[in-house]
Amino acid sequence: MVETFEPGLAYGNTYRYFVWVCTNPASRQFEKCDIQEGEAVLNAFRQILQQKGLGREVLVASSGCILGCKSQGTTVAIVSNTQPGIIFLQNVLVQDVSQIIQQYF
Repeated sequence: MVETFEPGLAYGNTYRYFVWVCTNPASRQFEKCDIQEGEAVLNAFRQILQQKGLGREVLVASSGCILGCKSQGTTVAIVSNTQPGIIFLQNVLVQDVSQIIQQYF
């Protein structure tokens, strides 16, 4: 059996994009995201998207380790509800978030 993930269906199809930010806690095996400010990146996404009026179009959530990212800093995964594929960004810092939002949303 093959299961498919359709993000929009899980949330009533209200979001156009889904963003997962690795915020792996430092107490875990892969701690780089936390050290590289994963929580701050998560909060920056939420704040800037709200300021730009995109809070109802983009769901931002924390995630455990994405892609075994222990040496890659904070990793972000972006999924579109309307386009195939996943965008993975590594070594994301708070100062990168505005540019990422401008580029992808």
